[in-house]
Amino acid sequence: ASAARQLLVDSVTDSVVGPNGDVTGTPHTSPDGRFIVSAAADSPWLHVQEITVRGEIQTLYDLQINPGISDLAFQRSFTES
Repeated sequence: ASAARQLLVDSVTDSVVGPNGDVTGTPHTSPDGRFIVSAAADSPWLHVQEITVRGEIQTLYDLQINPGISDLAFQRSFTES
């Protein structure tokens, strides 16, 4: 079975807006809240999205990878002080 697609939910009204494109997997939000990275153990795709200053989600990358990623972690940047 393939991974289920994600749904977008309006945080003000708690209503479902619609599907998040073809993005599947568990969403992980970066510590600064600017990026969402989604990975699924049964999907060959890693999805990287950005949240704009207007609160919109834009896809930055859809990377084809070997299936099997079940978790991920964020590394703090060494260039930021």
